[in-house]
Amino acid sequence: MAEKKKDKSNQKEIDAKNFISEAFGNKDSDGYKTAEKILRSIKGKGHSSKYWIAEYYSLLNLIIPQFIFQKPYIIVTPRKTRKLEKINKDEIKQTDNMRMARALEACLNSHYEIIDAIGEDRKAVQDALIYPFGITKDGWSFETISTKDQDYIVKDIGFHKRINPKDFGYHCMATGPDDAIKLVHRIVMTR
Repeated sequence: MAEKKKDKSNQKEIDAKNFISEAFGNKDSDGYKTAEKILRSIKGKGHSSKYWIAEYYSLLNLIIPQFIFQKPYIIVTPRKTRKLEKINKDEIKQTDNMRMARALEACLNSHYEIIDAIGEDRKAVQDALIYPFGITKDGWSFETISTKDQDYIVKDIGFHKRINPKDFGYHCMATGPDDAIKLVHRIVMTR
């Protein structure tokens, strides 16, 4: 019985390694080779003419502001204006979703500025012009302090970060990240 469980876990590990190698195997495609050539040329390490470099660099500086030209404002609208919730047989609690939506809208817009999401989106749009796609990752990070009995959250904040397209992979049979079965984000940690 223990051998079957060990074989299953080994097979899952092998399947995961195979999937990761397939996800990052398409990095040698023509799109990535062209992107690397463009980046080398912009940095002055390629054999391209100065005219081509100036054209491409000015194109990037003209297109990016057209995609993201001002700070976006997030608007929150609830599906229902009121929420009715039964507390017990005779009592019903009514919640005003419009007021909650206005409060959430203010929080989200304030938080969007604090984490500089617009700057990360501009980098992702630039990636999309050079590489096959640009991608950002949203999440929540927090710091904790542990005692014998409990863990306490000291600081928590959301994040919105640009991911380098070379560190992001999906299944080779998918047409893009949207229809992929699994997504892989390679993270390199320093010691």
